Amino acid sequence: MPYGLAFDGQYVWASLQNPGYLDKIDPATNTVVQSIHINDSAGGVLYDFGSVWVPGISTTGTAPSSVVRIEPSTGAILATIQAGVAGYGITAFKGHVWVANSNSNTITKIDPATNGVLDTIPTGQLPFEMTNDGTNLWVSNRLAGYVSKIDPVTDQVLDTVPTGESVGMGFDGRSVWVGTFSTGNITRIDPVSDKVTAVLGLGGTPCAVAWDGAYLWASQWANNTLYRVYAGH
Repeated sequence: MPYGLAFDGQYVWASLQNPGYLDKIDPATNTVVQSIHINDSAGGVLYDFGSVWVPGISTTGTAPSSVVRIEPSTGAILATIQAGVAGYGITAFKGHVWVANSNSNTITKIDPATNGVLDTIPTGQLPFEMTNDGTNLWVSNRLAGYVSKIDPVTDQVLDTVPTGESVGMGFDGRSVWVGTFSTGNITRIDPVSDKVTAVLGLGGTPCAVAWDGAYLWASQWANNTLYRVYAGH
């Protein structure tokens, strides 16, 4: 099952949840040119700091994830970094790599210069995806029913905002957006006041959200649909 995607400027990288492989794809020929075994399963994919990063997940759901750092031209594994349990979401922000550990309810902060873990930050239940507003990191906590706002310097949780079963997250330059899986809504949050400023009902199960510079896009998991949404600014 494909899960995460990233592009390194030449190749597309796709993680597979079961089995846990990372595929390197040549977009010119649409062919897989390399498959790298990660673990029983694999989470999201990130390309930054000159490397491809992917959390490897044990199917037991209790063993710590190993974040694998890969050299993109050769596919060589440069480092294996122990994080929390069931790392799914992964992002880069303020010079660090951040991993959402869904089964240990934490965020792992990694220094790409040393491949060392700098901090482990408690969040709500089942942290899933992340975005940033340029100043702070935002984390969706799927089973907690709220998102967390984290200071990337002090690693402190600054606030939590109730949203429902939050999953995908995005930022449009002014607002944080959250796909709320169980309510059928996407929620807009002011990142300064930490207040919900709009709730848009799409129905079904909104999942991932993304901003293209003009419109917000939201994926509808239940009926295989994409919505284009006017952000309202």
